[in-house]
Amino acid sequence: EVENDHCMKDLTEYSPLREAGYRYVMTDSPDQRGIDVALLYQRGSFKLLGKNSIRIPNEEIDRTPTRDILHVTGQVLSGDTLDVFVCHMPSRSGGEEKSEPYRLFTAQILHATKLYNLMDGRKDGTYRYRGEWGILDQLIVSGFLLQGHAGIRTSYDKAQIVRFPFLLEEDEKYGGDIPFRTYWGRKYHGGFSDHLPVCVDFEIGKK
Repeated sequence: EVENDHCMKDLTEYSPLREAGYRYVMTDSPDQRGIDVALLYQRGSFKLLGKNSIRIPNEEIDRTPTRDILHVTGQVLSGDTLDVFVCHMPSRSGGEEKSEPYRLFTAQILHATKLYNLMDGRKDGTYRYRGEWGILDQLIVSGFLLQGHAGIRTSYDKAQIVRFPFLLEEDEKYGGDIPFRTYWGRKYHGGFSDHLPVCVDFEIGKK
């Protein structure tokens, strides 16, 4: 999730990511808050082959515009082609039950089958609301990547929620910890995000 192109340029041109050879692609969505999604990649390990923004036809279900789905295709070191879909599903604004059909409608745009959620069944969470952790951030992969293919593969145990101490702070109201967020409402709080990151490792070998 990114606010604008300027943020991504600063990351790739004026931070240590420049020395690591990072580049980015991002959407230009009609989201009313100006939110887009982006993908960072290293040119040395991911050769960009193509990118595409998939627009969500919100008018079909009478909802406000949401973020596009970013589809990026690249070639990894094994020679295999990897397709990445970056999705920021519609929020729970207006209530989870009322907004759920919009998220399902957005997910169905991909027409994807045989996908597996590596976050399924985990006890910890990425977002905390009123003292309760929930997993709002998902890592969903094709079944092909779970079959032990020699070129590129991953597994359930290679996915994790990142809980570095600097990403957390004390939850003064409910106890325990909570993501160290950038804003509380409109007040700048100085943190990073109200969600914790998720990551997955891929094993890349020779065909």
